Amino acid sequence: TKECRYQFGGRLAPQLYSHLIASTDDRPDGEQGERALESWKVGLYSGPLASPGRLVLSMRRMHFEPGRRLDAALGVKGHSVCWYEVNSIRLKGRLNRKLLFECRDRVITVDVNNPAQRFLDLVSLYRESIGPLEPEVNADVEISEGDARFILQRWAEYLNMGKLAMIVAATPALHWCDGWWMRRGWLVLTAQQLLFIPSGPPRADSGVVVLPLTDCSLGKHADSDGGLDRLILESGNQSWVFSPLAGPSFVDRVAQLCGQGARTGYWEQEWGAQFVPLIGEAAFAEFEVDDVVVETLRPAHFFPHEDGIGVFTRNAPDPRLHVGANTVFNVSSADGMYQLRGAVVVNERIATGQGAAEDMAFLIVIAQSPQLNLTDRRRHFRVDATEAMAGRCMAYSMTQGWYETKHPLRLRLKNLSLSGCAIYSNRELEAGSQVMLYLPPRTKPLRLQAKVVESVQSPEGPQPWFARVQFLQIDKSDTRLITEQIVRFQQFGERRYNEV
Repeated sequence: TKECRYQFGGRLAPQLYSHLIASTDDRPDGEQGERALESWKVGLYSGPLASPGRLVLSMRRMHFEPGRRLDAALGVKGHSVCWYEVNSIRLKGRLNRKLLFECRDRVITVDVNNPAQRFLDLVSLYRESIGPLEPEVNADVEISEGDARFILQRWAEYLNMGKLAMIVAATPALHWCDGWWMRRGWLVLTAQQLLFIPSGPPRADSGVVVLPLTDCSLGKHADSDGGLDRLILESGNQSWVFSPLAGPSFVDRVAQLCGQGARTGYWEQEWGAQFVPLIGEAAFAEFEVDDVVVETLRPAHFFPHEDGIGVFTRNAPDPRLHVGANTVFNVSSADGMYQLRGAVVVNERIATGQGAAEDMAFLIVIAQSPQLNLTDRRRHFRVDATEAMAGRCMAYSMTQGWYETKHPLRLRLKNLSLSGCAIYSNRELEAGSQVMLYLPPRTKPLRLQAKVVESVQSPEGPQPWFARVQFLQIDKSDTRLITEQIVRFQQFGERRYNEV
């Protein structure tokens, strides 16, 4: 009280605390209406020994109260931890299983009866917790686009995303590292990616998950043991499992962007590998109907769709782009200029963020068509070249980003431009992977990081594989040196032509 401080001990002290926290409206932190939901008899570990007591759970936090006078005499004190301070909860051990609460500054280990059931009891409580500085959820249990963008900007250093894409939806969620290990954070869905951002301050080792939708397919999702809709994404032999707070509505949006047509292999089979670089953000796109430009987007966000190629726009599209309309659209992407033809099969309004007027967007899908063709994707002059060059494969990790491996490449140039080059390689280069190229002269080669756009077998070439690559992150100095090489190759070609 304001006048005196009372201390109670004995076997019933934890039960007394539980009743007090459930009945009083005067909180030390000023919060009103916090009620105790459950009270478990537990053992709290401090080193190899456990102190018996009770764990009292509320919507906001958990509180441990020691159950013996001797513990209090030895300095074992009761303490509280808010749910938003818990980075993850896991069930560890085989025979004597224990609950581990990994907090920001410590790990709390608890021994409890029926630990598997206690773990499942915590799922909904943990997922629905919101910290005082965390974004609020709306009626659709989603967070606003502005809050989602703020979260991504805080983590930009570890995301390697470049310019932020248009956000379709965002919601609090759990990421299941395995069946008995969950961590709390946010799922952010953009036109090209699904990102899981863990709660807590940004750290390099926090385990951000970035999944390109072009590389993923939707796995079979069903209710979890905790009664939560699970979202399962698969890519190759890997799978990722999430429990979004928005539930089926969020899963449906991911399914819309990540259908069978979102798989790169499917696209390469149905559309051709040369169209895969279209996916993502393009500088601009313009749509023609009856030889008249009816819509221009700057920028344009393209993504694979099971019925063709999709594009998002903030403004209502021109009425002439109705379902069934035949359109020609020109796209300026990082890989060059494309011109494609097809019929509009989807033109619908969708909600993003909180569903307000400023959060509305429109989805247009152009059907794949036999008339779909690539007219010109070479924005830069290219010159033939036949010089040998070196290179190395690159790999990606969450901590280092893209880095060079020890796997050397024996390469030979076919042609070169300011945006990329065509090469023959002694090994297959997977489309979408990255390589480090060492452009001649060999005395001081120019190191260029490049993305593989296309890779096919070349039975008649100087090496067994042929690939087209796109240069990444080139500056003015790199541009000048590449230009010098182009001029040198061109002069060499002219001399050889004159000699013949």
